Amino acid sequence: MGNLVKQSYNAETPNRKISDGKIAMKLKILLPALLVLFGTAAGFFLGCNRSNPNPLLPAPPPPPIQTIWSNGSAGAWFNNTLMSGTVPGCTTTGSVTAVTDPISGDSNTLFLTTTKTCGTYSFSSGSAENPDAYYPSGHLVFDIELDQPSGAVTSMNVQYFNSTLPYTPEYIFPASLINSLSPSSFTHVSIAFTSFTGGYTLASVNTPFQISWTATVTGTAITVDNIQWTPN
Repeated sequence: MGNLVKQSYNAETPNRKISDGKIAMKLKILLPALLVLFGTAAGFFLGCNRSNPNPLLPAPPPPPIQTIWSNGSAGAWFNNTLMSGTVPGCTTTGSVTAVTDPISGDSNTLFLTTTKTCGTYSFSSGSAENPDAYYPSGHLVFDIELDQPSGAVTSMNVQYFNSTLPYTPEYIFPASLINSLSPSSFTHVSIAFTSFTGGYTLASVNTPFQISWTATVTGTAITVDNIQWTPN
């Protein structure tokens, strides 16, 4: 019996060695793949954490609307007082008029007149500010009424700038827009900042609005209202 047990024991030992060898071989084959898989997963996890370390934090609120003019009075530029102005050669006078803008609901609007064949009127602040948060998806908006047939106006543009810098972001009205403006009712104009030429991402602005136009006749006028910088 002792010999039988010994033979039986010896019969199991080679099989166990063969099985252990197969396991070792499988581990040797699978280990590099497992290391690669672990490294990829770890990189993905760490990369996600780097790009968005606080995924549950809400997005920052949009900047507030900057109202340049509304209902008979100038607004403010980042809480700085705005002053009106014009330029020699295209001298333009601004006055409050009791003409209702049905788009905004304002009962007092800004009447701009010139005795020349051109007009320019602006709002500026003594303090330059960085409006960078408005540029990606924001708009310069206002309501406008021509006070003569659109055919008398040959060009029109709006600008914003820093009076101490040499370049000026500008939007030139296409002829189709000028022709669509009415001499007897207000039109709402909304211009994306990305549509301005001349470096629209200006990081220092002290004049957030200037409008200019030329005409075939002298003594032209326009009425504007509800001039704003909006974040969207």
